[in-house]
Amino acid sequence: MSIYKELETKYSIKDVLTVNEYSNKTHQMSVASEELYRLKCQIKGRDLIPSYDAVRFWPITISAYSLLEQCLKLLVSIRTPNYLIAKGQAFKDGHDLIAVFDRLTELDKDLLEQCYVEYASFIEFPMQLFPTLEAYLKKIGKGQITWRYFLLESQPEDLSKLPAPLSLDILLEVTRGIISILMAKAFTDHGLNTIHRRLEHSLERALCHPAPLVDLSTDDFNDWIRQNNGIINAFSRYIRIGDLDEYDKPMRKWLEESVELLRKNRLDDLELEQFFLLAENRYMRWDGKQFRSRNPLPKPVSSLDVHSAWSIEWRSDTSEWHGKINKIEAIPMKVGQSLNITWAGISLAPPTDGDIALNSCGLLTIRRNSHVLISMNAKVIMLGCSDSDHDTYRVVSVTFIRVGEDPSSEDKISIIENWTCGRCQGTGFCEECKGEASDQDVCRSCSSANGICPDCRGYGRDGDYLLAQSIES
Repeated sequence: MSIYKELETKYSIKDVLTVNEYSNKTHQMSVASEELYRLKCQIKGRDLIPSYDAVRFWPITISAYSLLEQCLKLLVSIRTPNYLIAKGQAFKDGHDLIAVFDRLTELDKDLLEQCYVEYASFIEFPMQLFPTLEAYLKKIGKGQITWRYFLLESQPEDLSKLPAPLSLDILLEVTRGIISILMAKAFTDHGLNTIHRRLEHSLERALCHPAPLVDLSTDDFNDWIRQNNGIINAFSRYIRIGDLDEYDKPMRKWLEESVELLRKNRLDDLELEQFFLLAENRYMRWDGKQFRSRNPLPKPVSSLDVHSAWSIEWRSDTSEWHGKINKIEAIPMKVGQSLNITWAGISLAPPTDGDIALNSCGLLTIRRNSHVLISMNAKVIMLGCSDSDHDTYRVVSVTFIRVGEDPSSEDKISIIENWTCGRCQGTGFCEECKGEASDQDVCRSCSSANGICPDCRGYGRDGDYLLAQSIES
């Protein structure tokens, strides 16, 4: 007996339709669902104008509402006598999704709630507002007609009247859940085709790439998956902190190629894209019922406005200068890291070669919005000057290199090219707890910031946290 039939027996459920009466409809709905998801994947990104985005997604929104309604009504009709007859109860329920949902058996409701919880936790839908599918359908379930005539009857300023928050992903996922139930009854029972199962299949396929298998066996991968409590958690951990974990060379090579294959596939798979978004930027795991995540990394410096309001102060034994500079791309945190500064377009007068001399050593202080971010011993290793008819030359660029406590004793210093945080290997996560620490399980190394590297503060590069911190100063 199939899993689904066992559940029906447990709930004492009997059908009023034969399989022949709904199998073709089930197949049609399955094809429509797959096509609708494919079309949604073709719409990339978001527009700055919300009303234009509503128009871009309008065809899929209407289709998603309609397909969900028809799937729900078909599932109800299997259990309810004469539900779909002309002018019958299905007609009276109209386009109200929650009215149709309320007619489902407790078994069907429970299974769809399971689909909802899984997917909502995966896409980080606000479950604190809508803890159940029923609660969400009560909010947006009557919105189909409003959306259907949106192009004709609405103005851009009327967006607030649309049911919100509308998640096409949730509508499509619930539809998939209904189709799984229908397919189990009409064809073969493979269980609910929920997000964790689809991810498992994608990850399993990625492990089967054609690279030569050297010194590895199926047992190696089974052990890796078992030790990490499943293939989803195993890949999530490797994507998050693979550089911090110890792997022998063959295993690392195999996993790197598997992840590279997934990265290529993510371009056409929105669910893989979301999986990488979660796994790369926080501790994320599948607990058997839903996806749990914590300790997100901060936004990268590249997304922040840190290119203005900079100034420096330079003090050496023979001279001193302070004033505005163009911008700072990186802040040296280690001996050997360099800092290149330019004065192109600065309104205040730049220094001269008398103010900042080549090979001079001194104290360099970096400020933003007049607040001191850092002071360091530094040496001038490169100076760019403009032509001048006078004894002094205007400096247009200067390169400092950070030196130790006694810069005069260091004749030659090698410039460090790699700014990756050495403690976390650029992952941004604590090297001891691997980003997994929680309030209840405080890690000694990252007790001040759960799971985040205490050196780079989660940015993965030396000095980037100071660049980000400068915004708050």
